[in-house]
Amino acid sequence: MTRTCAEHLPVTGYCQRTVGRWGDGCNRYCAEPSGGILGPKCEAELRTALAELPALWQQIGADLTPTVGARGANVSGGGKSSPLPIDLAAQSLLDSISWWTRLFEEEVRTRAHLVEVMTRPRTARAVLASCTLIGQHLSVLLAIPPDTTVYDADRDIWVDTSGLDAAERLLHLHARAQARLGQTTAKHRHPDVPCMDCGAYAITRLDGRDKRQCEACGREYDPDGWDAHLAWLERFVKAGAR
Repeated sequence: MTRTCAEHLPVTGYCQRTVGRWGDGCNRYCAEPSGGILGPKCEAELRTALAELPALWQQIGADLTPTVGARGANVSGGGKSSPLPIDLAAQSLLDSISWWTRLFEEEVRTRAHLVEVMTRPRTARAVLASCTLIGQHLSVLLAIPPDTTVYDADRDIWVDTSGLDAAERLLHLHARAQARLGQTTAKHRHPDVPCMDCGAYAITRLDGRDKRQCEACGREYDPDGWDAHLAWLERFVKAGAR
């Protein structure tokens, strides 16, 4: 099924993708109905993710240079006075970024008939090389058909993927890396409250902000509008119960 969002569809309809594949309920990953290509806003977001992933990888990896502790255990952090155990979650995230950027680079090289390269070590420079090539041939990545099978090293299984799945994967890795470095703002969801415009259960509020927004259609609710919406819903439910 083609994933769509209201922003890039005609007024005749849209897909209410209230529960994302990654469990974040996000509707940002959208496609033009005609060709399965990301809309302008989402393509820009993907290009930003590709541009920032190498630096994020490097920042996360800066504190993970392994040394040997007093008892022979792997430690990280570089401090002689207080070595820290290796952060396995951070290492796993770095491995995921390295794996998927390299895998999608290989898919792009194969489909664009580009020269193959030797396997690179898992470094920020390697991630940069992969992200750069993907960004230069983004249309090739997004054109990957949905019946393409790739190896998911995170789960040790083979999975079907598509160009939109690849975009979603890269955006998700970018979001995880930002969260790891504290560069994201906590998002509060209202899973039981439908939007008054589109009916999607996709209303969210960011920490420090008064306004809420529906991620499906973009409708915003200021504090007074939100209170009025909740009051209307309460009256509607009571009327239906009679």
